[in-house]
Amino acid sequence: MKRSPGEVRRLRRVLARAALRAGRPEVAVEQYEALAAQGGLADLLRLGEAHQARGDPKAAIAVFENAHQMAHDRPELLWLLADALVGAGRREEALPLYRCLLELEPDNARALNNMAYLLADRGEQLDEALGHIQRALKLAPQQAARHARLCLSEARGPDGALRIFRGLAEVQPQNPGYRYHLALARMEEGEKAAARRELEAALSRGLRPEEAERARQFLERLQ
Repeated sequence: MKRSPGEVRRLRRVLARAALRAGRPEVAVEQYEALAAQGGLADLLRLGEAHQARGDPKAAIAVFENAHQMAHDRPELLWLLADALVGAGRREEALPLYRCLLELEPDNARALNNMAYLLADRGEQLDEALGHIQRALKLAPQQAARHARLCLSEARGPDGALRIFRGLAEVQPQNPGYRYHLALARMEEGEKAAARRELEAALSRGLRPEEAERARQFLERLQ
């Protein structure tokens, strides 16, 4: 019995999803390529994801860029392309995509966090990075707190870290992690008295054990 084109497409999608679950992304790529050839944007996106699962970021980016030509303002597509570019080390190309996402979804905490991370990585526009983190903290505090620590690792030089964590400590003065990292940045700047105050404030607010031990060691050095 000959199957209808619609039934064939449905079976290809079922097979592709099953192949991904079974750890056979190459089978999924084959099925989604056949589906995407018929012009479906959704299948094109799934093809890109299958390439990612296969460990082929270059092919995934090429697919997502092709899809981007078809639909410039679809959030899911912007996410997929931006994340794929970041994963491939092409961060500068991802920045305008995250900006576009924020225009479409200004209260998207994840987009705010990612923008802050990329800006801190550049060592430029740190005030803008801080503004994104502060806004994200209001929308999704736990998620933003994790990204704030990443921003510290990416901020170029102690002055960048100082500006970011001074601003975060102003927004959440009870957060011991922010006070601790602000202390480290102040130490780098030679601000010993200010660093000591921040370390004492961090310890009084319940630092994690490993950070608390290091904070005590730093305090001894600052005596």
